[in-house]
Parts: sequence; C-alpha cells; structure tokens
Amino acid sequence: MNLRDFVGIIRELSFSEIRHEAMIPPRVLLVATSWEQADAWRSDLFGRDAATFVDLVTPESGEVNPLAFDVIVSIGELDRERSRSWVDLCRRAGEEIRLVEVDDRKPASHEHLERVRRWICDVCRDRTVSLGRYIDEMRHAATSEIVADTSRVNAQFAAISNVPAMIPVVGSVFAAGADFLVLTKNQLMMMYRLAAIYDRDLDDRFRIYTELAPVVGAGLLWRTAARQIAAVLPFALGAIPKVAIAYTGTYAVGQAARLYYEHGCQLNAEEFGELYREAISVFESARGRIAGVTEPPPEPIAAEGRSSA
Repeated sequence: MNLRDFVGIIRELSFSEIRHEAMIPPRVLLVATSWEQADAWRSDLFGRDAATFVDLVTPESGEVNPLAFDVIVSIGELDRERSRSWVDLCRRAGEEIRLVEVDDRKPASHEHLERVRRWICDVCRDRTVSLGRYIDEMRHAATSEIVADTSRVNAQFAAISNVPAMIPVVGSVFAAGADFLVLTKNQLMMMYRLAAIYDRDLDDRFRIYTELAPVVGAGLLWRTAARQIAAVLPFALGAIPKVAIAYTGTYAVGQAARLYYEHGCQLNAEEFGELYREAISVFESARGRIAGVTEPPPEPIAAEGRSSA
C-alpha cells in the first residue's frame, strides 16, 4: 500500500461518531449489599479516582433510574425485585438492560478483576472507548476488547468474502481490492479508537494521521504480513489462510498501536514477527467466537443485555 492509497482510505473514513462517543464521560452504576462493599469494589475495579464516573447503590438507596447508566455492575446476584423493576423499565423504554453480575465469592485478584473489566466492555461495546479514556483502570481491558473485536470482525469478513488474489497455501495475500480496503478501514478505525482511549486530541486529525502512518506502513503491508504469518502458521490452520491472516494481521497492528500510544515505541520487523506468533496463539483460542459461537466468560460472571453494537 502506497501513500496515495493510505490518504485515499483516510479521506473516506468518518471518525465523527467515535469522537462523539469518546467525548461523553461514562456512567457506571455499581450495586452492592453495603456501602463498605460498594466502595471497596469501586476502588478495586475502577480505581480510587473513578468516583466521578461510578455511582454506588445499596439496599438503603432510593429509586435509581437504570436508563441513566451505560452499564450496571452488581456485586453478587442482583436482587430479584430490583432486577424485575429495572428490566421492566428498560423494556418499556425499548432498551436492554446492560448488567454484569460479579461473583463476589472469588478473591479480588488481578486476573479476576481484569476478566470483569473485559466483560463490562463486552456488554457495552459502544461505550468501550469512553470507559478506557476516562477510567484508567479500564484502559487495558478496553484496548484489549477493541483489538480482539476488530480482529474477529476482519476474520469473519475474510471468511464470508471471496478474495481471488489469495495465493494458495502460503497466503501471499490480499490484493488492493474491495476486500482489502474493508479490512484496512477497519484497522484504521480500530487505531483511531485506541488513540481516543490514550487521550489523544481527537480534533488534531493531522497529528493522529501522522502517528498512524508509521504503524500502517509496518503492519498493513499484507504481503509481508502473510509471509511472516505463513512461516509460523500451524499446518492444521493452513486450510483457512485468509481468515488466519485477517485476524492475526489485525491483532498485530492493534498491539503495535497500543505499544506506540502507551510507550511511544515503534516495532521493527523482528518484533512484529513476535506479535504475529502471539496472534496465532490468540487466533487458535478465539476460533469459536470467530465462527459466531458465543462462549461463556472464563469465570462464572453472569451478564445480561449484551449490546448488539
């Protein structure tokens, strides 16, 4: 892909919706059995500075409008009376309740908390950028979810579309056609979301474009990516090279963008190769979701009202 292709794609993109959502602070409602429990979980899950964005509710609280919040996090199962009332209110408003019920019997370990954060992002995907931009403790989960979701979408697109320029076996890969452009646009939108999360000035598009360009130049050269991926692609996956390449190429670009925005570093070819190897492992474990199979979260955390976004 040359500079003209890159500029042409950029001109066709509209970031206004992402910018609009990113600039609206998130509103989270945390429900617990006591103020002490609520305050402790708010601090553990969202950080001590998150009180501006995370409201607390206990059995002693008065009436609360669930429609005023992006997501409801209940420590333990939400009591039936409140659940029925809120579900009914949301139904009458034509909305789904976005609810994450946390297994409070498990210790608040880093792994458990991160799974809860990822599940929160999964439940309200259209607000993931805002959650990561305003709440520091949500940043890693938000960026992880955006990279994983975009990689999955690109893989699904590759699976259902015809890419006639695919060279058999080695997958030396997408020619500059409609399919390639869709995958590239999805990656650029992903990178803009990451820029929003890392608090870049979303009005300074020229700066964002110049920041995107080196990562695009390193990661969106699909033929180079295909050769890298083909070298580490297990034979069992060789039958679906375009799906694997679409997923792992997007994943590697997303991880490279995260490293750039977080640490200011750009990766060389060898480091990109390591990202591709990591992406293959992630791809193998994510194939169920890529195929459209909804899997339960790895911890017994119940969630209802999954966003369709």
